Amino acid sequence: MSTSPTVSVRGQATIMAEPELATLTISVNAQGSDHRATMELLSRRAEAVATLVARCSDGIDRSETARLHVYAELNHKKTEKVRRYVGTTTTTLVVHDFAVLSDLIAGVGDIDLSSVAGPWWRLREDSPVYREARLAAAADAMVRARDYAAAFGAELTGLVEIADEGMSHSTGPEFAAQGAMSAAFRSRGDDEGASFDLQPVRQQVVGQVEARFLLTQPDLSSGVPA
Repeated sequence: MSTSPTVSVRGQATIMAEPELATLTISVNAQGSDHRATMELLSRRAEAVATLVARCSDGIDRSETARLHVYAELNHKKTEKVRRYVGTTTTTLVVHDFAVLSDLIAGVGDIDLSSVAGPWWRLREDSPVYREARLAAAADAMVRARDYAAAFGAELTGLVEIADEGMSHSTGPEFAAQGAMSAAFRSRGDDEGASFDLQPVRQQVVGQVEARFLLTQPDLSSGVPA
């Protein structure tokens, strides 16, 4: 008994989309000869960051204090002789309204011994762009299968198997140029009202799928297909 022939194909689709979120990190530092004074100074600067974040809260999805570190730097010439105390704390922001990014970055410049890094652009985990890429990859697999079947004088009759090859996600080659910036500030400068024109980096989502289809018996009477 003859078995139905099959055709196996891989479908692929690439979708370019505007980012939906941007991640920004703000760090503040403090140092001094007294542990308590250093802690208090760090606390005031961290509070200044919290005030800045609250001012822009409508455009922020999430704010997290990721790291708090206060330590003593020792004078290596004398055992356990403290040269100074150093403290740092880092706040990570996830921003959905990119209009507030410039205000956040410029606002960090008003805080002594502060630094900012980012933005890093991305899509939401449940972004509809991923579904769009999957469906486009499935459609591409159908087109490929029909093309191969037609080349041999056959038609598709059923689906045997479909396997998700996963999703790859990147920001494309422009990431190095536009993906992130970093700046450190010692104190407030003379240029009031600084602003930054940040251009979001488009996100590239690639969907891939493997599929196997049943075919009618091919018509090979004309020989090898062109």
